[in-house]
Amino acid sequence: MYFKNLLKLSTITSLIFLMSCNSTLNSASQQPTNPINPQKGSTPVVDPAPSLADQINKAQYNGFTVNSNSGVSWTEGNVVMNLDLINKLLVVRIPLGFLITMTPSDLLVPNVSGITWTIESDITKGQFLVVSIALPHVLQDYVHGAPALLPNGDPLPSVPAGETRQVAHFQLSLSKKGSEKVHLYFGKEYYAVFLESGVKLLPKTIYMASVQIRNKDKSKVIGYLHVINKKNGYNGGVMMAFQMPPSLAVLLDNLIKE
Repeated sequence: MYFKNLLKLSTITSLIFLMSCNSTLNSASQQPTNPINPQKGSTPVVDPAPSLADQINKAQYNGFTVNSNSGVSWTEGNVVMNLDLINKLLVVRIPLGFLITMTPSDLLVPNVSGITWTIESDITKGQFLVVSIALPHVLQDYVHGAPALLPNGDPLPSVPAGETRQVAHFQLSLSKKGSEKVHLYFGKEYYAVFLESGVKLLPKTIYMASVQIRNKDKSKVIGYLHVINKKNGYNGGVMMAFQMPPSLAVLLDNLIKE
């Protein structure tokens, strides 16, 4: 009798133990497979800061001529300015149309370090004079005593009058023929390129034709193209003037220092 009671007690104890284990297993199975709370103690994911090139590209500082009523169709719809971030250059493409004809062999080598040029041809738009300018030339804070004027004595079109004394002016012979010259104007917040040519560009009844230069999505005017005729014995030519936003100048200056 004693052994029967002992066996019965042992059986009851075993059942209680098994039920306890089963309860523990069920409780554990209901816990999340990943008990770590991602909102506590985990390292937050932070997007990397935009690169310098990304910041510059975001400024959309590439220039396109837009359609206008100037009647000078060969000046319209062209890429006339862009930044070469790899070589740290400002590239200006002056449309010449079919009125000025030159070949690369006609060009002289510029006598200013950091400036080069070449000729590009397009079967529908004619020729382009491509002037590549090292960024330090564009960004240097030049101060020049004389007002910045066109060779004929007129003020630079599209350039604020108050800026005309804060400028450096380079006059460079372009071709072996001697009738073409490149004038580069660098100021505090603007720069301009004027191709002087002995070719008669427009009828005498039209003194100047102007075309806006906008960024790629046409949301901002960043410069103007002007066709300038001969005047008072001075040659005319094609001029482009651009504004350099101070915020972009800071980014480009940082690019130069890299």
